[in-house]
Amino acid sequence: MEYQINYGCFRSAFAVPVSVVDEHIRLCGALQLKVLLILLRHNEPMEAPASASCLNLPAAEIQDALSYWIAHGLVYETGEHAFVNEQKTSNSASQPVSSPVKNTEPIHEKELAKGENRVVLVSSKPRLSRQEALDLIAQDGKLAQLMQEIQQALGKPLSSADMDTVVALYSYYGLAADFILMVVYYCHSIGKNNMRYIEKTAAGWVNDGIDTYDKAERHIKFLTEKNCHENQVRSAFGIGDRKLGPKEQKYINSWFNEYHFDIAMIRLAYERTVDNIGKLSFPYIDTILKSWHEKGYRTPKEAIEEAPPVQAPSPTSSSYNISDLERQIFDNFITQK
Repeated sequence: MEYQINYGCFRSAFAVPVSVVDEHIRLCGALQLKVLLILLRHNEPMEAPASASCLNLPAAEIQDALSYWIAHGLVYETGEHAFVNEQKTSNSASQPVSSPVKNTEPIHEKELAKGENRVVLVSSKPRLSRQEALDLIAQDGKLAQLMQEIQQALGKPLSSADMDTVVALYSYYGLAADFILMVVYYCHSIGKNNMRYIEKTAAGWVNDGIDTYDKAERHIKFLTEKNCHENQVRSAFGIGDRKLGPKEQKYINSWFNEYHFDIAMIRLAYERTVDNIGKLSFPYIDTILKSWHEKGYRTPKEAIEEAPPVQAPSPTSSSYNISDLERQIFDNFITQK
């Protein structure tokens, strides 16, 4: 069956750059294409909310769709408005058709920095068939090498869906190959080899402004130390595998990075807490450690010598013999509750 355009509808028309079809039709998603067509139709600066109202979608999703065209130079932004790149539009017909390889070149680090505040939604990325992904990989040596290194890192061959995700991270998100590989290695180190998890992690880092190799390296160092500290506390407190709450994580971060205590001091504070109130309490432990920090105690020996532990009650005694420091901590804790 053949199909033909109804040219009777062309009494009102607008131009579309040939590069949209020749270079981007396989890579851009439906939402990206809709947003571009709206911009071309109105031929004037538009804010994301205006397009959002036309499509009945959140402005954040529209902004994410625009980021694709901004990354590839067809749209640029000034302030809150998005513009179609008129020079690229008017000259596109006379320019030779570019190879799809250009679409998959990672954005340079300096260009990535411009998008630190963009919202990346993994649900809006384009979906490629296995053959389309293979074609792009075959045409880009860096992408092909990235695929091999990811397979080696994960210790398994990549499925069609996995390759689709890697291509999207590389071409749609515009992330550098070394950055993507860094994310893969980190996720693998924590036992998360699922490509969906890797994609969400990469998108989350980009949304937080972590979009270069150096930034990722620093962030991974922070996460590794954070996990190490939390595991040490789990072991010292006998918590097990229970997920720590945000407040508990904040306390742990303060103990190690603000008070600069090691696990020996934290364990001693935990033991004092259980002796004094009979249960685990992160706020009470924090009160003890904060007091030790203010008094300059750096080792368990200093804390024990200056603030002896609670003595077990004698048979004739009805109360604990608590040191002045710990009694003050206990009284303050009870009063705050």
